[in-house]
Amino acid sequence: MRTPELVELSPSSLMGGLHNCLFAYMALMCKLSMYPNYIPMCSTGKVLLNWRNIRDVKRRIEEIYVEQPQGFQVIDKEDLVYRLKKALYGLKQAPRAWYSRINNYLLSLGFQRSLSEPTLYVKKKGVETQLIVSLYVDDFLVTGGDQAMLVDFKAEIEKKFEMSDLGRMTYFLGMEVTQAQGGIFRSQRIAMKILNKFSMQNCKATSTPIAIGEKLSSHGNSEHVSESVYRSLVGCLLYLTATRPDIMFAVSLLSRFMHCCNEKL
Repeated sequence: MRTPELVELSPSSLMGGLHNCLFAYMALMCKLSMYPNYIPMCSTGKVLLNWRNIRDVKRRIEEIYVEQPQGFQVIDKEDLVYRLKKALYGLKQAPRAWYSRINNYLLSLGFQRSLSEPTLYVKKKGVETQLIVSLYVDDFLVTGGDQAMLVDFKAEIEKKFEMSDLGRMTYFLGMEVTQAQGGIFRSQRIAMKILNKFSMQNCKATSTPIAIGEKLSSHGNSEHVSESVYRSLVGCLLYLTATRPDIMFAVSLLSRFMHCCNEKL
């Protein structure tokens, strides 16, 4: 079946109009950073699967019309437009179409979706957790207590989608994950890059991110600094909190002064 078909534009459709079905769930970084904590409860470790053919969602969506691209118009049918039969890669509705499809598929396999995290799925047998799956767009983080069930799950999902098994997870979204006998270790190379970016390679280390009882203020005689540099620094630190939750409070405090930053901050 072809992705589009040439039709006359429906009078009820507005070119460039807004569509309601755009929202798609995305796993929060704070939830993904906590995910390795489930691994000690499972014997199989954590593996990473990637859907290779994300450009082909193959799910029917509401009627969407696309103009024929210049230079590729069909002769004697230049006034017609394409009506899409399925979501296209890059289409605003594509992420939602993909999530809807994979959500229905996992539910059909007996998974339960978390009420607080819509991208987290758990498969249980009684009170025993057998498999845990976390989604991040086209990536699947999978762990479980039964190696045979994990193998069966990968084989089953590869029948439905074009998947690549990337093996035990070692690197994901900038986080390095080391699964060892002594525990699960996470780190981010960006920590050193942040120091180099803001010329703090030789800064003095401290045991706490903020002094006890420290009160920050945008008022006073302190000289104002570049807002763009300050925002960039806070943004980098927020990304770093994925593996350093101990600095979250201090960074959140600094983020209050994005429009009125000074040297004291």
